[in-house]
Amino acid sequence: MRADILGRDLLASRTPSELATYLGATGWRRIGEYAGARVWTIRSDGDEFEALLPVDGSVRDYGARIADLLEVLSTVEGRAELDIWRDLSTVDMDVQYIRTFPDTPSGTTPIDDGVAAFEGARNLLAAVAVAVATDMAQAVQSGRKPAAVSRFMRGVRIGPTSVGSFVLSVLTPVPPPLVPEQPLLPAAENKDDAEAEADGAAEGDEPASTVLESTVLESTQPFERRVSLGLYRAVLTAHEASTRVLAGEDLHVFDAGVQRGVSANLCEALAGMGGQAGNPFEMTFGWALARPVRRTTPPLVFTRDMIPVLGGAARRFRGNTGGQNTRIIGTVVRLHREQRTGAGQVTIAGHNEADPAGIRRIRMELAAEDYDRALHAHSRQLPAVAEGDLVSVGNRWRLRNVRRFDVADNPTETP
Repeated sequence: MRADILGRDLLASRTPSELATYLGATGWRRIGEYAGARVWTIRSDGDEFEALLPVDGSVRDYGARIADLLEVLSTVEGRAELDIWRDLSTVDMDVQYIRTFPDTPSGTTPIDDGVAAFEGARNLLAAVAVAVATDMAQAVQSGRKPAAVSRFMRGVRIGPTSVGSFVLSVLTPVPPPLVPEQPLLPAAENKDDAEAEADGAAEGDEPASTVLESTVLESTQPFERRVSLGLYRAVLTAHEASTRVLAGEDLHVFDAGVQRGVSANLCEALAGMGGQAGNPFEMTFGWALARPVRRTTPPLVFTRDMIPVLGGAARRFRGNTGGQNTRIIGTVVRLHREQRTGAGQVTIAGHNEADPAGIRRIRMELAAEDYDRALHAHSRQLPAVAEGDLVSVGNRWRLRNVRRFDVADNPTETP
């Protein structure tokens, strides 16, 4: 389809820098300049093509020149000019395309399901942004969001819907690198990788690919790209967990995914995108050409029968009542520290105050003074209370950022 319908003014809105980024990322090579334009070439199917990109975006015929460039790109790529224009418009953005499949004419959806899809997309991105900002695995996130998340969400945009079932797009602007960098690979790009990581997490080992990504590559990326990578990783993990449950496994397979961003909040957001009718949907991940990703990230299709599985996983997480500012009540059953004095690890057999029936063992790191209190509680079998952030790590529970640790005066009291 010709791009003439866009109009010259709209065509002129793409800067030479954006267009050059696209050309470079798609295999074109710059060979020189001619008549105020840079000359780019590419070989395709044995033929050599040439394109001219104006150096100055303010020249009078700039829009017409971009129309000519689009025509050449369409010939080389075998794609409609409007599709290429869409990609040119997002060279500095990570884009998630969410395609739902309601029982309505193509391109339409019931209004309630459409609202649910948009809300689900927003909540999905917010859940991952919280996980990245706090650098904390949480099965249940609190309603309080860090300032970095609020700033990030203000920069995220909703793009135009597309023809084909009902498609919405979420656009995240990503700062370009200051220096050339190696393309970044999201962890677990296929089913085998995801299952291998899940198995390793269930055994208590952190997957090698996750370690590489978080410590060597992902930590060097801007916050926006880390959210996009975290989103792909978490959605892929939730997809694989749902598949395993449908194959006969228990919902506990979702627990291993907490370390990779799966949470009650994320599962609820995914389930919500199906709307009230529980429509199936597909997520496709596009990456800013200004910060290329080395390998493909195939679309993830959530079938209709996955929707209730995601809802069940969310309810299970919330039933386990983890989260920030959690109050644990119980008895000290294990203590360990390397020296005779100082900080150490303590395990309490107890329950979340909000879930008295959920008895579990919860490990925490205590400062020297609190460890001495825990030692006293253990020797006299006195109840103890600890307050902090309860998180699930594999099949174990941890209380992090302990802000209070008290011991009762006698076995019948609660501190």
